[in-house]
Amino acid sequence: MANTEEIYSEAILFILDSISSHEKTQLKDDIRLKLDLERELEPITVKGLLVLKRLIEASDLSRTIES
Repeated sequence: MANTEEIYSEAILFILDSISSHEKTQLKDDIRLKLDLERELEPITVKGLLVLKRLIEASDLSRTIES
């Protein structure tokens, strides 16, 4: 049985794979802007943003491989 982290990761990857490249670029920009204010965020929020950033990179790599 998959743990909660794996389930969430798969769900997020599924969503990322279905959004347009423009929307994904906006999401990357939003994450970057939020991480620029890292000192004002809770540590768990920063960790979540970094995980999301890595999942976006994995989704981008997957799209590149499929092309």
